[in-house]
Amino acid sequence: MPLCAPAEDAAQAVSDGGAGARRRTCDGGTGAAHSASHVELDTARTMRSGADGPPSCLYVVAAWVPQRETIAVGSLGPVEFARGWYAYVGSARRARHARVARHMRQAKPLRWHADYLFARHPATRSGLYDGPLDECGLAGRLLEVAGAARGPAGFGAGDCRCGGHLVGPLSAAQLRGMFASLAVLAAEPAT
Repeated sequence: MPLCAPAEDAAQAVSDGGAGARRRTCDGGTGAAHSASHVELDTARTMRSGADGPPSCLYVVAAWVPQRETIAVGSLGPVEFARGWYAYVGSARRARHARVARHMRQAKPLRWHADYLFARHPATRSGLYDGPLDECGLAGRLLEVAGAARGPAGFGAGDCRCGGHLVGPLSAAQLRGMFASLAVLAAEPAT
């Protein structure tokens, strides 16, 4: 039995037609969507077991920051975010869909670095990844794929020593390419 829920239960696409548009969340509910460009999501599902180890149960959520803004981010202190899309790589061995839905809600207790960003600008895009990479590795590969910069140093990396799990700022085209690459990255052999 896999350690995480099957990816086909996740939201497959988000359609933004303006302020009145609705978005489908991972738990099947709907909520008001934020105005932004439409992004097709490719959900990667490559369940690994045996020699490759258990599936990584990662997710990627993205939010639009409409203008340059400084946000107090817990232990990181004040962090400046430029205008653009920001994609966060997280993991959840259990209740992954609930974790993604949490990032899409504005009202929540501020527990993780990502909460501070998503409380101001809730995530409106999501994708799942079950492959050989861990959070640090997937964030690094998504940086390469998108041709983007890593977000604030250490963002989301309180339990590791990598540069951070936030990618951005990104253009809409970079974001689309990044989400489209999840299935390809999941199919890559473990190194």
